[in-house]
Amino acid sequence: MQVLHLIAQISINKGDLNIPQSDPSSSTVSSALTLAFGIMGAISFLLIVVSGLRFSLSRGNSESVAKARNSIIYSAVGLVISMLAFAIVRFVVRSV
Repeated sequence: MQVLHLIAQISINKGDLNIPQSDPSSSTVSSALTLAFGIMGAISFLLIVVSGLRFSLSRGNSESVAKARNSIIYSAVGLVISMLAFAIVRFVVRSV
């Protein structure tokens, strides 16, 4: 039991273990994910604009209007998902 008390009193500093420390803000994975979510967001925004043009130019054709409306909805959902994923990655990286 004496040995356990002695071991419990040992204090080790971070530098004593020679474990490499990484800076989470400069992480390659974080940068790659940020770039990927940015590209997904830009593509979603571009698809919303193109679908809006298709909606305007459909001239009342019900099939074209329905396709354009669905494209706008799906693109908006994709944009929201990419923005949330970006926010989650930023939150996790900064809190680690």
